[in-house]
Amino acid sequence: MSVHHENNTSEKMEKLKKAASQVNSVLVFYNTAKDAYQHALHNCKGRWPAAEELIAEFPSIAVDYAQNIIKGRWERIEPLLKKHPSSLCKYAVHVMKGNWEEGEELLKEDGTYWEVYQAGLRDLAREAEAAEITESTSS
Repeated sequence: MSVHHENNTSEKMEKLKKAASQVNSVLVFYNTAKDAYQHALHNCKGRWPAAEELIAEFPSIAVDYAQNIIKGRWERIEPLLKKHPSSLCKYAVHVMKGNWEEGEELLKEDGTYWEVYQAGLRDLAREAEAAEITESTSS
């Protein structure tokens, strides 16, 4: 085996080790963010400011945090959501509970989540209509 081939193989192995280490780091942070969200939900029973920077790095966890902890809009995560159509869709429908024009372009480009978003908006409209009917008949 040539020296060049050995060096090339060694370099590839080092790159693979580095990549694996980075993946493991992301997984550790993801689990930590998920654990932080769970801690806020079950133990703090509200916001946990010390963990919000970490939670905000992971769109799906951040949307759950906004929906279930903040119980409303979390502007800090909105720029990140514009890169993640599934989380953006869930945020618009379940957190903002309505149209989010700033995110609609991404959803339209995606197609699949545009349909989910539209269905979610229709469901919200039906729920609002049902609530109005219930309120008017109970008066």
